[in-house]
Amino acid sequence: MNSLIPTAITQPLPLLTKAAKLSPAAHAAITPGMDAAAAVDALQQEQLAGDAVNMLAHGMPKDQGVAWAAASCKKAAAAGAPMSPEAASALAAAEKWSAQPTPENSYAALAAAKQTDFQTPASFAALAAGTAGGGDKLAAIPTAVSEDTAGDAIAGAVKLAAAQEQAALQQEALDAAASMAPTADVPAVPEVDSLTAPPAQSVAPASPAIVLTEPDRPALPEAPTLDEQLTLAEQEAQAAAEASAPDAAAMNALLLPYVEMGIAIANLQGASVAGVRL
Repeated sequence: MNSLIPTAITQPLPLLTKAAKLSPAAHAAITPGMDAAAAVDALQQEQLAGDAVNMLAHGMPKDQGVAWAAASCKKAAAAGAPMSPEAASALAAAEKWSAQPTPENSYAALAAAKQTDFQTPASFAALAAGTAGGGDKLAAIPTAVSEDTAGDAIAGAVKLAAAQEQAALQQEALDAAASMAPTADVPAVPEVDSLTAPPAQSVAPASPAIVLTEPDRPALPEAPTLDEQLTLAEQEAQAAAEASAPDAAAMNALLLPYVEMGIAIANLQGASVAGVRL
């Protein structure tokens, strides 16, 4: 049992399990009387690392949770996962808020998140920072944000980072295998004798011009709220993780290093875990 977890997670377990949106299997693994440490251990033993990610994401202090999300982004990038300039800016904004969780840094992180396509873990990390500590500025955001948004975004960042790391490692293995495969000799193309070349074909007369009329455009749908955008993006993150890990055992193995990283950050922030400086 990891006895360090309760020092980082202080929420009552019933409230935490509700906020974490645990699966039925996870609820069955958690028995009455368990504390946070025992619950996380039980989830790991039942190969439910995805639920453990959710519990940590909602239970950790948000500045530590965002630090976990940012470290997950770096872990995936170190393995070769792509990161656009917009995603890099979002990651930097999330890290800045984690180190200095002020309303100004939170609002800047949310602005950086909105510049991304919400397809990267850095997008989620910045969204978590942007909705976790906006203070009075958060009320000025013209979108609906639930109090669970930050925890959901942290979990989405971690899961998508794990999926991207796995995809990058798989691509690296495929590239290595392709570079070692023997190449077949391509026969040279024979030259064409200009004296025996067939006569040029006659060109058919041009068809009359066709004038296209632009059809009526349907009305554009309303822009999704942050919560709606997060729900769609989190579903894509979960699907990406499931594609990288087709069964429960593979999913657990994929996410377990990230769970351990989250526990370490919650208790030993500033340490080095899995080669990533926190």
